[in-house]
Amino acid sequence: MGQVLSTFFQASLKVFASRQFAKFIGVGLLSTAINYGVFFVLYQQALSYLMASAAGYVAGVALGYMLNKYWTFGSTSQKHVKDIAKYLIVYAVSLILGLGLLEAQVSLLRLQPLLANLVTIGF
Repeated sequence: MGQVLSTFFQASLKVFASRQFAKFIGVGLLSTAINYGVFFVLYQQALSYLMASAAGYVAGVALGYMLNKYWTFGSTSQKHVKDIAKYLIVYAVSLILGLGLLEAQVSLLRLQPLLANLVTIGF
């Protein structure tokens, strides 16, 4: 058992220390910043917080997909439609759940949309 755990731990360290993992984390941070940045700008321009949040989410997801596919993982796959379809299904469900959480925070908990969206993104 000890050898199995040691091997697993060593393999995990290699993954976390890899350049690809660092790129993945960087893309995630940038996508999150774009998500909130788009939301913030649109909300400040008097767009509803739900619409602004959805637009920010879509912008962040689109950027994350493109950067991870081509930069982080160096994909040369020509199955774009199939890849994008799977990606969009997962993120569409996430968007719907996120908007529901955002609405609940604003309507039920009376949080300000700027704070509630941060909580939603972090959730």
